[in-house]
Amino acid sequence: MEGTAAALQTITKKVSEYGTTSLLATTVTADADQTVRSVEGIAGYIAPAARNDEPRAEVLGIHFEGPFISKQRRGVHPADQIQLPSAETLGRFLKAAAGNARILTIAPEVLGAAPCIDAAREAGLVVSMGHTDATYEQARAAMARGARSATHVFNAMRPFSHRDPGVIGCRANFAGRQCRVNR
Repeated sequence: MEGTAAALQTITKKVSEYGTTSLLATTVTADADQTVRSVEGIAGYIAPAARNDEPRAEVLGIHFEGPFISKQRRGVHPADQIQLPSAETLGRFLKAAAGNARILTIAPEVLGAAPCIDAAREAGLVVSMGHTDATYEQARAAMARGARSATHVFNAMRPFSHRDPGVIGCRANFAGRQCRVNR
């Protein structure tokens, strides 16, 4: 979350030593102002003028992993920084990203998720369900709005079961058609 050129150079150089050629810089849940500062720094690092010839992984864009997640499935994200989804806050993040935003991870069951999913899709982002306690039905509704991915499958989300398949079951059964579950 530092978002500084020095921090990003260290990360991209180190991961390239292990064979990573490209990545999305991923934010974690933080205060909106801190996220904006971090995203502005990442966007500046991605800019062509900031590039040099040293071996490093290329940062292809930005993944917003939080703050619009479930407190029940937050993982290491700080509970006191989790926010209800807001198209306005997302708009601030998108402005700071300067065209480099690629993915939004969101808990679709959280109040305000639907309009935020719509705003993310309108901005061309991949919407990913993650850090979520969503039921099958809530996941299905999010997918109908355009959610097409899942973050941390089988981790930081409602567990899969035959009576309550959640995001995992819906995602596995969805192929552009109606999902069905028999109980």
